[in-house]
Amino acid sequence: MRGNIEKRIAQGLLDPVTDQLFCRPEKIFQLYRKTQIDARIAPLPVRRLHFAGADMSTRYMDGVIDGMDEALFSRYLDYPFTICERQDLAGASHHTLDAFEELP
Repeated sequence: MRGNIEKRIAQGLLDPVTDQLFCRPEKIFQLYRKTQIDARIAPLPVRRLHFAGADMSTRYMDGVIDGMDEALFSRYLDYPFTICERQDLAGASHHTLDAFEELP
């Protein structure tokens, strides 16, 4: 939408065939798919409490959301809060929150 896909491919951050994300050490963030996270935590003594999309469709509506008054914004938040833990939609979010509990 903003020309970022081709830019990310040229930077070596996105595989054009598999859409796999890559990171270089100089980048602040590490990018992982949920399956990669699951594999990394599998050997740990933890139980997942929540896996949620943190921003959901908000990233695509930033100009609209910035113009909302407080009442409309409060009403808008009802929607992402009802879908954020749906596993079929969490991947649509730009950011996710993964909460674990350490097992005894």
